[in-house]
Amino acid sequence: MAPSEPAALRTGRARAQRGVERALARVVTLTERGRRAEGDLIGAKEAMDAGRWQDAARGWIGARRHPLPTVRATADLMLGLVLTDHLGQPDHGMHALDSAWRSNRPGVADAAAWRLAELNAERGDGARAHRFYDWTWRNGRSALRWKAAAALIRLLRAEGDDAGATRLFASVDRAAAAANSAEGWATLATLCRQQGDLDRAEAGYRAALDAGAGDAAALHGLLGLVLSRQGRSAAALPELEVAVAGDTTGRIWFQYELGKVQERLGHRDQACDAYSDVLQVTDDELSRLQEQDEPGRDTVIRSDPRPRAAIRLGRLRESMGEVDAARDALAYATDHGTTSVAAAAWLARARLERRVGDRSAARAGYANAIHVKGGAYPAAELGLAQLLIVANQSAAAQQILDRLVGCGDQRIASLAAVQRGELLSALGDTAAARASYEAALAGPLSAGVRARVEQALSR
Repeated sequence: MAPSEPAALRTGRARAQRGVERALARVVTLTERGRRAEGDLIGAKEAMDAGRWQDAARGWIGARRHPLPTVRATADLMLGLVLTDHLGQPDHGMHALDSAWRSNRPGVADAAAWRLAELNAERGDGARAHRFYDWTWRNGRSALRWKAAAALIRLLRAEGDDAGATRLFASVDRAAAAANSAEGWATLATLCRQQGDLDRAEAGYRAALDAGAGDAAALHGLLGLVLSRQGRSAAALPELEVAVAGDTTGRIWFQYELGKVQERLGHRDQACDAYSDVLQVTDDELSRLQEQDEPGRDTVIRSDPRPRAAIRLGRLRESMGEVDAARDALAYATDHGTTSVAAAAWLARARLERRVGDRSAARAGYANAIHVKGGAYPAAELGLAQLLIVANQSAAAQQILDRLVGCGDQRIASLAAVQRGELLSALGDTAAARASYEAALAGPLSAGVRARVEQALSR
């Protein structure tokens, strides 16, 4: 009886056989049809690199005839992405993506399912979005499965299914721990951060870093965000410095947070440098960053931080006696900020001008702040009333103050009542002044203002 074949020899022969099979599969591509499909594949990639989306679509259509199933599935995926993301043909694109998903090819099917989920969510088809997110979470073999789980949890909460979201969160928690997945830990951490559970978010980001995350700089930045929101500025500082020094797509948002941390720590020069670096980012650069992805992507680090950085920079420059630099920074915020940010910048500019003694510029700043806000901005109206009193325009000032004492902002209402009391007292209406002072004391006032009111009442 012949001796049995050694296991190592059997393994070697099996590997050789697989090599022969791969070689034969490659020979198939050398047929006329295969050569054309191979050429289309190369052409599609070159067209995409050059941004020639119509040519890329034609190339991927040709590549769908490729003899190898994986290449055909990839061509379906890429065609779908080109049609939906660049050529404005979502219906045709979704058909191609559906074919890629049905191929069940690793790395292709989950990418197609993820994009189909996003497209259906954008269309308001929650049921189909739910289906594809769920498939990606359960069957995906890439980092997309964690992103799909996070999206599905948010979708469940939006639908009011808090119990389902809680169950899925627990499943993701168990899976991340079992796999010690950096992507899984980062997903959990971001979900916790969005829910305000900062302690668990911190633990999740640290676990993701320990597990060897790919974009470690971004995770250091996200950890820095959490520590900053916990009020732990000293601990947040080195994390954010690592993120800013690293080549991560979230750098501008971490730079802005770094400025805030430096400011809270009393490092005014370093804070100014950080805010100035944020302002150096161009519109095109910001657009590219917003289109890119990183661990923990969400709306918090998707918005434009430059106008808010400009306001903070302006206030810092003013505190350092650099009035012209402060004006320049605030002007950027008034020109580029959203309605609320631009109005806040005008308010800051008005207060600056008032402090340096330019009442005309201050009055214009208050008026612009009120206008930008749509005609009602209690903080700016209060400042304008103060200037009107100084200018001996008592009737106009009292009209504003009468309105402000009934506004929804209790702090502004109380301050307006104080100012109205002082104005009425100066006009000789003692009884009305006393009533206004007493109304002011019922609201929130600083110790100094409260003492001033109590002294006025005692006279």
